[in-house]
Amino acid sequence: MREIKFRGLRKNVWIYGYYFYRSDIDVHFICEDSVKRPVDGNSVGQYTEQNDVNGNEIYGGMDVHQVSVLLGSEDIDFTGKVKFYDGTWWIDTGFDAISLFNETCENTIITGEE
Repeated sequence: MREIKFRGLRKNVWIYGYYFYRSDIDVHFICEDSVKRPVDGNSVGQYTEQNDVNGNEIYGGMDVHQVSVLLGSEDIDFTGKVKFYDGTWWIDTGFDAISLFNETCENTIITGEE
């Protein structure tokens, strides 16, 4: 079953859990162990269900470097921010984008990790 989880920054500490937003008070929350914690809305990212080569979970908003590792495959060496649009996760530079999911490549988190 698909694991849907989020993370957000609260006082420079990453909080992990379920996300919700209260528009009446304009506050973003991550619910961790049944406790609602307000977080910086600009820091909230959803888990992509992908881990990098070091086993770290990749979340939306992280900067990731993707490189091809399979001989004979397309030569890929790409760095950008993880974003979700058109129904899938992308590594986006603002000018170009490639899919985060690529069986012939490895991803390494550049920024946004703990």
